[in-house]
Amino acid sequence: AASINIRENTALTALSFPELTGFAGTGGYTASGEETFELEVLSTSTQLASATFPKLTTAAGVKCEAPGAIQCDLSAMTHTTGDLQVRNANLAALKNVSGNMYFNEHDGDTVAAEELTYVTGDLTLMLSKDATSVTLTKLNKVDGKIHVDEYSQGGANTALTALSFPALTEVGGKFRVESLDGLVTVRCDELVKIGGALELRLLPKLKSAYFQKVTQVASVSIGGDGKDADVYVPCVADGLIGLTTDKGSNNVNKVSTDKVTWKYPDGCSHAPTSSESPSSPNPPKKSGAGALSAHVLALVAPLLALVL
Repeated sequence: AASINIRENTALTALSFPELTGFAGTGGYTASGEETFELEVLSTSTQLASATFPKLTTAAGVKCEAPGAIQCDLSAMTHTTGDLQVRNANLAALKNVSGNMYFNEHDGDTVAAEELTYVTGDLTLMLSKDATSVTLTKLNKVDGKIHVDEYSQGGANTALTALSFPALTEVGGKFRVESLDGLVTVRCDELVKIGGALELRLLPKLKSAYFQKVTQVASVSIGGDGKDADVYVPCVADGLIGLTTDKGSNNVNKVSTDKVTWKYPDGCSHAPTSSESPSSPNPPKKSGAGALSAHVLALVAPLLALVL
């Protein structure tokens, strides 16, 4: 495949390929006959003010890490046939990544690929201290692992309070979220299968995590910070730790959890039963003299009404 490599040009101020869609006659093709090429833009110039590829639709591999807050314009790209690594990028049309996807967002406040549905490799999100949102609303499947963490050289992230993967149903490897000091809620409401471990670690403000449809996970590790967390789970004994591996025979490895309360669905036989409330619709029956007095009163009351 052909390639564009821009690595060592400290004086570069603008990078623009407004009509570039691919290369002709280079011999760089996928199995289906699509032209492919590799794009590499590294953060070697603090003078760079823009990096735009507005008509680029596909590439064999992309590494665009423009420095500072510069956004790499890849707004027309729909898929890659190799790894994708970006810092701040416009990925408005991206749907599939056939390889690993790495967000190195240490200068951005938002990680977004709103049309993305499928990653065949690993998905890694390294968040800046200022990151406030992750928008991957259509992501349905990741064949490899998912790892969400703060960018270690950028300072602690306290800005992100909620992390959600609303359409995600399957993760082939580990699902790990860690070291996000402001994170309160993690939601994976449709997630069914986790091929590796579920790890929610070093999240000091975590209060709730939603995994209520998970039927398979290799192991569970939640905590590491001594805080309470409500974890919403399916109706299985011992919560997520009660699930079995993909072989269906061995119980999940019981990794220690810190002050986790399993929150079961309504009516689940494993949910703790609450004590009877005074406002219960079926109060206990009276007995003895109390019952007799109530019976007599019920008979006399209508007679008194007739006399009056």
